[in-house]
Amino acid sequence: MSRVPRWSGLIGCAVIATGLWGCATGQPELVLGPGVIGNQAPQLEIIDPNVSINLNQGERFTIRWRDADPDSAAKIQFMLQDVDTGADIVLVSNIEENDTLAPDDFSVSTDFVPFGSYYLRGEISDGQTTVTVYAMVEATTNTRVVISIGEPGTNPLNVPPRVAVVQPAFNQGVAQDDTLNVTVQPTPTTAVGTSGLPYDPLDDTELYILLDLDDNPNNDDVLVPDPNEIIVLRNVTVPAGSTDPIAFNIAVDLGVVPPRENGLPYYVRATIIDPSNQRVHSYAKGTINILRSATGTADLLQVGTDLAGARFQGFNPGARLGSGI
Repeated sequence: MSRVPRWSGLIGCAVIATGLWGCATGQPELVLGPGVIGNQAPQLEIIDPNVSINLNQGERFTIRWRDADPDSAAKIQFMLQDVDTGADIVLVSNIEENDTLAPDDFSVSTDFVPFGSYYLRGEISDGQTTVTVYAMVEATTNTRVVISIGEPGTNPLNVPPRVAVVQPAFNQGVAQDDTLNVTVQPTPTTAVGTSGLPYDPLDDTELYILLDLDDNPNNDDVLVPDPNEIIVLRNVTVPAGSTDPIAFNIAVDLGVVPPRENGLPYYVRATIIDPSNQRVHSYAKGTINILRSATGTADLLQVGTDLAGARFQGFNPGARLGSGI
């Protein structure tokens, strides 16, 4: 659409098609016409926290969100809004939106937040339009998250979940229909294999086993997995107080987990979520290479990296040809 001037101030009149008189006015101001697209409102969604939480003054919590504004450089701020009075406490402001698919996050200190109960509110503005959102309880549409700040020692501490990935313990290559063995357990108290601390003593938790394309757990979301970032393999509910290791035997399907370019590995990760804390992540020591079958002429340097093992044929038994390979 093109921009068409609208006139203010009487400067002349004209007969229009209906036979009525219309008058043009001075000082043009731009209005929408064919070919002109108006300002697109910015977007903001608070992902975490998505449950109400109790904190002792001085404890930190993390805000995670998604933002977008395709035609402007918008700014974001977050604040706590007192449930009783409506008064605001600004936590952070002038964050620039970046339009990335992955969530952003910010760690908030409650050192100077007065005791009380608060809603978490976010605002994004492009200078023309301001959009306001609240943190909402997950799986609801009208229940706001309440963040309660109490005097140190008055609120029971939120015990975050704990998890360690103990298998695979070394780098390995797997091919179609091989089995990937992944074992997780609560974080050991001393040596590996001792699990005196439960996954979570207070809450049932959701445990996700996934392959990460990098070793950064903060640039993806297991609840909305992007195959360019992570591949979720399994998820299970772990009852509160569980201390037993959990083993997963996962058949490799190259249709689900394709080989990566240049033989890059996947990082094996566990992510655990409970209703009262931020997410906890743990990576295995060993990484996984997905191997494709070798055909025709193969570079031996690629065997075990992005090619499956090779069998040599045509040599005399006992000749020991190639015994040094």
